[in-house]
Amino acid sequence: MRGFVSWMGAMAGALVVFHALGCWAAEPGLAAGQVHTYGAPMDERVFDMRSIGAAHLLAGTAQRIDGDFLFDKAWLTRLDGHGRMLWQKSFIGAWSDAFLSVQPTSHGAVAAGSTFYFPERRLDGWVVAFGHDGQPVWQQAFGGGGRDLFTSVSNTLDGVVLAGETDSFREGFRDAWVVRLAGDGSIQWQKTYGRDDGATGIREIRSVPDGFIVVGSTRALFPLGLSSDGWVAKLDPAGNLQWQMVLGNEADGESLGAVVPSEDGYLLIGGRSSAADFNEDGWAVMLDLAGNVLWQKTIGSEKRESFAAAASSGDGYVLAGRMEFDGWLVKLDGEGNLLWQRTYGGERTDTFSSVLATSGGLLAAGDTETFGVAESDIRHGFNVWLLSLDSQGDMAGCSLGMPGDASASSLEDVPGHFSPIVQDIDAAPLETRAVGMDTGASMTTECAGAGFKSLLLPPAWQKWKELLKRPGFPFRY
Repeated sequence: MRGFVSWMGAMAGALVVFHALGCWAAEPGLAAGQVHTYGAPMDERVFDMRSIGAAHLLAGTAQRIDGDFLFDKAWLTRLDGHGRMLWQKSFIGAWSDAFLSVQPTSHGAVAAGSTFYFPERRLDGWVVAFGHDGQPVWQQAFGGGGRDLFTSVSNTLDGVVLAGETDSFREGFRDAWVVRLAGDGSIQWQKTYGRDDGATGIREIRSVPDGFIVVGSTRALFPLGLSSDGWVAKLDPAGNLQWQMVLGNEADGESLGAVVPSEDGYLLIGGRSSAADFNEDGWAVMLDLAGNVLWQKTIGSEKRESFAAAASSGDGYVLAGRMEFDGWLVKLDGEGNLLWQRTYGGERTDTFSSVLATSGGLLAAGDTETFGVAESDIRHGFNVWLLSLDSQGDMAGCSLGMPGDASASSLEDVPGHFSPIVQDIDAAPLETRAVGMDTGASMTTECAGAGFKSLLLPPAWQKWKELLKRPGFPFRY
């Protein structure tokens, strides 16, 4: 469980500081060249970003202090078109919580993730519906006593669909998990999808006109090593499996992290690790609507690269992730040809987890260890950063963007299959009572080239500063 909490990280503390490099645009929307960081003395992470009209939603985790312990709490914020925070709230469902995905709705938003119960050490999938003001409308947890979580949420015509993974419903196996809910949170159906010789999980689900497309990874229990493969499946509106496919080969390790549906097919992206040298490259696969592979490419160098998100943009797609310790954006055309690439970062680790195409260009969000409050004298932690770029990935008046040195290579792997075990389950929802807490954020705005000012810590942070200096602190679950 500790590994999962470490993987989730943490997103903004009891107070969040808004720090900016670049000036506010005079016209509506963010102008290319702006970089904004959202942070606090504690670590923070963002896992998903979505547009809601001209505004944006960010979802992730935030740390809290209870005595000598640090815990994660789920975090959600809404930004206006300039990137200024309209509101932000943190939520504690049980013990340690996270929002891993968010989706705007006509009534506000729905966020999905996980909630951890201690001392039971049980992890449940967690979903919370919000109004436009960020207040919970309904919320519930799903699980069977094991390690269960939702990694993605997508809208349907009458509600939402959730996807993730569970090990509670087939002893000794880990299965992909999909739950469809009505608009009031009532269950319409839920199913698991697994294999008799290993584990399967879903990283993202997207609604399409005739059902759902899911992507993730699958692996056999043996052989050990880099044995995971990418997995993609098409479901009808009732969750019945229409087709599914394993992508990869026996030697390397592959995983799919996101899917972009279009009228002609599906772009799948993720990472591919080599068994020969343990290096990792970004991976992109294009399927037609029937699931046939049209092309697949690795994009990489001698560094470690992977893709976490993608978006349609003009005549192709923009892929976002990391190149070694920097954020990385790559533009591909519809045939998978590399059009441009840029890296963004500083002296430490800076990555992207989300990317959006806007009328003015691109927005990329992720985690930064270089900029923001992490530059204070407390310690080096992660903050969230939001970059506004033009359609070519350039940032006027900002020197962060640098050309990348990755190259694209075609692959001819033959897709595989396994005999899926599909079962209906009846995990009963458990009502949760998380209350949103305002974080009392402040904001600082600076122009490009001015650098980042040292921030004076408000009195409320002095306790954190002293705790962080104590030997042996922090202890974490």
